[in-house]
Amino acid sequence: YFRVKGWFLTGDIAIMDDDGYYYHQGRNDDLIKAGGDKVIGPYEIEQVLCMHPAVEEAAVISTGSEPDEGLSFLKAFITVNRRYTPSARLNHEIKAFVKASLSNDIVIKEISFLKNLPKTRSGKLLRRVLRAGELGLPGGEALDMQE
Repeated sequence: YFRVKGWFLTGDIAIMDDDGYYYHQGRNDDLIKAGGDKVIGPYEIEQVLCMHPAVEEAAVISTGSEPDEGLSFLKAFITVNRRYTPSARLNHEIKAFVKASLSNDIVIKEISFLKNLPKTRSGKLLRRVLRAGELGLPGGEALDMQE
């Protein structure tokens, strides 16, 4: 809506670099507090996850927070490449990869390996379905997990 003259406010967050280019960061309500003043969008974490050779697709949600530290608990939902098999070792390897690639403040507490991630007809990832499924709320259709 137009609350500020000349601007359409969507609830999305963007950053502007030194050259004046804008970069979309995600929805304001999707952002994750990772430590101190650091806030990160799930898309950035998903991009790093997809850099791991075993990961075909990834989705990340926040499942709560640490009251004393204000850090989010992160859960990743991953589909694996055909050459890999979900295992405890792969789970640990992927978590270490994210920590080493992004920051020590960004810790994935849990990984669920799925056959498919929920998407719209146009292919957009439905994190709300994953979040609802985690919380046992309507809209979280049963997911075919294989851990």
